[in-house]
Amino acid sequence: MPPSIDPITNLFSTGSSLIGRVIICFVAGWFGNFLSQLCAIFSDWSDFTNPGPALGNAFTFDGTEILNFILWPLILIHYLGAAPFYGVILASVIVVCLYKIIRSDDPVLFWAVLLVTALTPGMAITHGTIYSVVPLFFVLFGLGAGLWYAVNLEHPEWVDWFREKTGM
Repeated sequence: MPPSIDPITNLFSTGSSLIGRVIICFVAGWFGNFLSQLCAIFSDWSDFTNPGPALGNAFTFDGTEILNFILWPLILIHYLGAAPFYGVILASVIVVCLYKIIRSDDPVLFWAVLLVTALTPGMAITHGTIYSVVPLFFVLFGLGAGLWYAVNLEHPEWVDWFREKTGM
């Protein structure tokens, strides 16, 4: 079979090894937390007209960024304390996604995008303001499109089952 020209498929073909799957888990978790932090930095309307200082706060690098990358599941403890309902739902999604990415033979794109999508609202819910909802909406809209692409690519039987049950 010739190699795929789809860059997303080529990127996630690294998920064929255990080490690649573990790396994908860490990258997905870190990226979800990064998007969450990016949404939460918008705290006033002036941040939308002059995003430079706000984005400068998001891209500062200190020693904790390495810990955030390696130990990203520990942020769940913070979410359980700050927003318990979200933390409980997030805990179950994280466990299912990590199991599906690391232990199963399923393709990993859908589960990685689901993990990013589940982690993205966290900081906007716990530390953000009402202004954080605007970038959160756009980010979640894009991640929703990514989830739809991933489910159509990797699990078309789920889409067929849904269409059969709902008549759409």
